Amino acid sequence: MAVSGAIIDYTGAGGERNFTVFIQLTFSGSFTAGGDPLNLTTLSNPNGLDVEGLFELPLSLAPAVYLEDIGGYYVQPKVAGSTLSAFLINVYSPGGTIFSGAYSGATPSTAITGGNVILTVQKRRV
Repeated sequence: MAVSGAIIDYTGAGGERNFTVFIQLTFSGSFTAGGDPLNLTTLSNPNGLDVEGLFELPLSLAPAVYLEDIGGYYVQPKVAGSTLSAFLINVYSPGGTIFSGAYSGATPSTAITGGNVILTVQKRRV
């Protein structure tokens, strides 16, 4: 798996209806042509946050970039279907061309694998 995600925080509790979940991405291996899959049902939850019900369809806002610091490279989440496993992450070089090859092949070699990318997903509770 070239892209994995971990739930690092969320906002909205105590009666609030709009929840935002923050997901930190980790890049390893090589970029998959067409985009690396991001499955929201298999995210790790290292802090044991109570996010039950937040990853049910429909989402109010699909994954969007909140913060990225990967040496001028940038990511673009893409919806590829109608399930929680149907999201793709595309990585682009600073010049705007889609990245290809091993993530460690970026210049500098830790730009992508050692950088920070945080996505948000929003869900409105009824």
